[in-house]
Amino acid sequence: MVFIVPDKELPYMEDYKQLLPQVWTISPVKVVTYKEAALYPAASEHYTYFTLHQEVITHRYGTNTYVNMALDVPYKEAGKNRLKVKQLGLVDMYPEIGSMGIQNTKTIIEQMYTQYNIRNFSLPYMLAYLKFTQEQIETGSKLNLADPLADKVLLAQLKKSTLYVPDSLIYHRNIYAGGKEKRQSEDLFSEYKGKFQFIATADLIKLLKEKKNEPLFLFEYVQNSNTKLIRVLELRTLSTAFRFKSALSYNLKPKDMKLILR
Repeated sequence: MVFIVPDKELPYMEDYKQLLPQVWTISPVKVVTYKEAALYPAASEHYTYFTLHQEVITHRYGTNTYVNMALDVPYKEAGKNRLKVKQLGLVDMYPEIGSMGIQNTKTIIEQMYTQYNIRNFSLPYMLAYLKFTQEQIETGSKLNLADPLADKVLLAQLKKSTLYVPDSLIYHRNIYAGGKEKRQSEDLFSEYKGKFQFIATADLIKLLKEKKNEPLFLFEYVQNSNTKLIRVLELRTLSTAFRFKSALSYNLKPKDMKLILR
């Protein structure tokens, strides 16, 4: 499996190389930069790719652009030579708004790897996404990372733990003001009923690499077109404690945080 690390994540390249193979165990893992990916042709049956995708849907009210990650698995149908690709483990991604006006799929995928910031493309999230995808393959299930969930056991642990929030994750998006974004403050968590702490990616990876028994909870928020996704992950086991999805509502609000711990 070929995994491409975006340019903005290159400071953590060695951490990706160390930790991804510990989670993805059903095939060898090759962690590469976007430039190096050309050495592993996608039009080949020899490689699978865990990679970004863009989908643009036009309807009578306008256009919605969705960015996702999935495992691209090449295959040939019996008796045919043409290579097809099956996508497994679809995951919603959260690109900065400046990337959303680009309609050319090839151009935007390249720029997302080399120029734009995808806010939930960081090593801790990728570990959880890979585990989710591998579980789908091994069990044949069709789980969806947007399906509602409240794990009572993990949420009971969360009440006694700190919820870590990546410090570059949460932005308020105003589509009526030229698509401007504004970074949100800790006030957004005013109605959260537990402890929380904003944290830098480097510090979060350091915590993740520590071999400790206590749980490590990570907050996840995804804006994908007109959809809002909220998740709480437990990083020691790469399990999901909480999931919530709201269509036609994409900005995070204090009342959303109240849903996690009731």
